[in-house]
Amino acid sequence: MKRLLILLFASVAAVACQTPTAGNVPVTVVQGTVSVAEVAERACPPIESLIVVLRVSPMLSDGAKEEVANAATIIHALCGPDGMATAVGWDAFATKTLPALSNAILTSQLGDNEKQNAMLAITAAQIAVSMLR
Repeated sequence: MKRLLILLFASVAAVACQTPTAGNVPVTVVQGTVSVAEVAERACPPIESLIVVLRVSPMLSDGAKEEVANAATIIHALCGPDGMATAVGWDAFATKTLPALSNAILTSQLGDNEKQNAMLAITAAQIAVSMLR
């Protein structure tokens, strides 16, 4: 489990380095200049890694596991090889799926470090999706 969490943290850090705000460099993003595909490139890796870790975690309640399963279905629809990502899909992801995942994580029995790493993955995805808005 610890190795999976380290892997998750490493993938979140890698994605964070790819976002325009990495390194505290001020960047202005004009709406409409970021494509749905670019959002997928940035949002999918940390969230897919998070789902893998959460699926095998014994520290989640049954309700939290159900939330993770629901989120996994949506994430696969957006990020999978046959993904049908649209701006509307990403908006629903940001307004419904990510908050549900956050709640599942925060109410779990995961340790503080694991919760923090998981929330970093969610934050990285939120940053990527916010570039579409």
